[in-house]
Amino acid sequence: MSAEILHPNLGPPPPAKPQPKPKPKKRIPLISKAEYQEGVKRTKALITELGLKVSETHRTTIVGQNQDSHQIATVRAKAQTVDRYAKALKDFLEFCFFMEDYESAIILMRDHCPENPPPVSDDTAILFLRYKVQLLDETVLHHKSHVPVVSRGKPLKAVGSWTAVSTIGIFRSALSQIHKAYDTTRGSSRHKNGSYFLACKECRKLTLEQRQNNKSCGAHNGHCQAFGEGNVIESETFGQHFSMIEKYAQQHYMSKSSASFLPSQLRTIRDHCANDGSLAKLMQWCVIILGCRLYLRIDEVLSLETESFVPKYFVIKGKTVISLCVKIKGKCDGQERHFQVYDDPKYPELSPVRPLLLYIAATKRTGGFLFPKSTQMFDANPTAKYYYGSFLTHIEFFVKLVGMDLQSGMDGEHLIAGTHMLRKTAFLLAYWAIKLEQLQSDKESIPTSIPSHEESAIFNDAAMKISGQSTNVTLLADGRHGSLSVQMTYLGDAATLFGLFRQLNRLSTNEMVGPYFPIFIKQLGNLLHIANNGSGTCGFNKKSLPELASWFVFDLMQVDSETDLARNIPELCRKAKALNHVEKEVSTEILLNKLKKHLPPELFTQAMTRMTSLPTKSGDTTMTDSDVTTNTIPPATLQSSLPNYQELCRKAKTNEAKLSIVIQAFTRMTKPPPKKTHLKANRWYYHQIRTYRCVQGCFNGNTCEFLQKCKEKGIQNVTGRIFKCPNKCVHTK
Repeated sequence: MSAEILHPNLGPPPPAKPQPKPKPKKRIPLISKAEYQEGVKRTKALITELGLKVSETHRTTIVGQNQDSHQIATVRAKAQTVDRYAKALKDFLEFCFFMEDYESAIILMRDHCPENPPPVSDDTAILFLRYKVQLLDETVLHHKSHVPVVSRGKPLKAVGSWTAVSTIGIFRSALSQIHKAYDTTRGSSRHKNGSYFLACKECRKLTLEQRQNNKSCGAHNGHCQAFGEGNVIESETFGQHFSMIEKYAQQHYMSKSSASFLPSQLRTIRDHCANDGSLAKLMQWCVIILGCRLYLRIDEVLSLETESFVPKYFVIKGKTVISLCVKIKGKCDGQERHFQVYDDPKYPELSPVRPLLLYIAATKRTGGFLFPKSTQMFDANPTAKYYYGSFLTHIEFFVKLVGMDLQSGMDGEHLIAGTHMLRKTAFLLAYWAIKLEQLQSDKESIPTSIPSHEESAIFNDAAMKISGQSTNVTLLADGRHGSLSVQMTYLGDAATLFGLFRQLNRLSTNEMVGPYFPIFIKQLGNLLHIANNGSGTCGFNKKSLPELASWFVFDLMQVDSETDLARNIPELCRKAKALNHVEKEVSTEILLNKLKKHLPPELFTQAMTRMTSLPTKSGDTTMTDSDVTTNTIPPATLQSSLPNYQELCRKAKTNEAKLSIVIQAFTRMTKPPPKKTHLKANRWYYHQIRTYRCVQGCFNGNTCEFLQKCKEKGIQNVTGRIFKCPNKCVHTK
């Protein structure tokens, strides 16, 4: 029988384009708490009625790999995956109670499961998948009778919450694992009709003595089926309908893939965070650049602690911090692994070391989470990490800031700014670094014309040909992703983008990245030898991370110890960027040869004369951010600089955004404001200075605390003309 007949609402998709996931409504529980408790009570009563034995001393539990506890893993799946199993099975248990299928609920009762439970009904499992996968508010039809499913006097409406094929696969794996935990449901083929079968109502009517004498109903001919056995995923019916539901999800929902930042976009984000002037923005940049350099998910970066860094493996050469060492236990790591976090003197704006040390010194962090929630930003030892959901909103803001279009994917696919975005960016930076280094080693400059088709094919080649098999293996070891195919997809995307940028002659300085250095190290003894011998010997690689941060800021950057670091973030970021900066050197011989080749003899002679007369400059370290201001900072007149900020503040929609703009405007002013005048720009400045003085004077530059206090006092517009300090201070008078 065809799929269209069996499944009228799971047939071929309509000819229209796939529609995006509808906006989720507020979730209404399928059953109430009272109904849930009633379901538990009836399931326990059924266990007693069937004479199933429940052991209170030994319970079969499913324990994943990499558990923080000392429990021994019982399955090969990772601990995070087992957590997803538990959530899916919990929803399925509620569904069984709703459908009044208490026999299927027995094996799902983890706290009261017998030693020999019956398997889950394949009909109930199929209906649950339909309930979760079908479009929102679509009526669920029974897969056999084709009539609406009605239970407890109301029709079953789908919630459409499972839109990814991987989520559907998680449910199937969860069913398989929980059935494999028991002998009766493991899937042994002891009967001619297959390894999976449900209980026969007629066989169950027989007495215990009749069952022991191999009596059965007429349909089973000596093979009594008073109790079901086998694994539900081995059911032919379940397998057939599971494939159809997977196709339904592929046809009706958009597939998603992670986006990635380009080097130029990272620079834009860095400049925004550095010029904002707030410690919160500096923290956000540290999270992003650390994730991009360590191949980490966002939640893994937010979970880093001060104690995660291992000082004895820090590599310091004289007064230069070469690298830090951090230990990480990722989702696919069997144990803690050590990774090097390298500084980038060639392109310091993309260095993870400098902003991290500056951030630690500014917060005076001594332990606990590196990136805590906003209320603990200035705590020495925070106990609560930054909320993952809140940081995703920051990522969405940065995506809009750099002008990234997440809807630019192919039909049926769109990009997402999610937890894997930083990891995918890390693969892109590594691949680009390797290719750029190859171009430099081959003495090949950035082309001024479009390469040939054969040359383009080389740059779009798969990641397996990056720089030989050894480099490829090293890069994959750094990425340590559980799926090799996903890593190859990330590298393939990076290769394609690099090839396109090179063909279009868009590999400008803004898209450059520093050399690639492998970060994973297994032989820690070798690393310890490097960190302690020769030029690498330094007393500070025995200090803790906070002590190293203090040395970096006050000794290397030569910042006055009385300086309030949290109030001078933009200036400190400029100093950190200029520290030990290595300019790209161009061989004089190569330059002269190119000039001689392209210039007429008389012009070449004139150029040589001019070059010999030019004075040489050395030791100039007074660098500033190219995107912040010009090298010569213009006078901060109100007529020239403030109208831009006034317009930005007017367009900002939230108090947080408005306050950030106001603080940035005042931070970049080099002259004190004049008195109130008739000029429009001056009037705006005159009104906003009260807010600025309040943040700096009453809250020590802590914008988070300021906004929270204003919210408590009911102040809706923190940049309004009639703003008054929530603490009733004199700064706003």
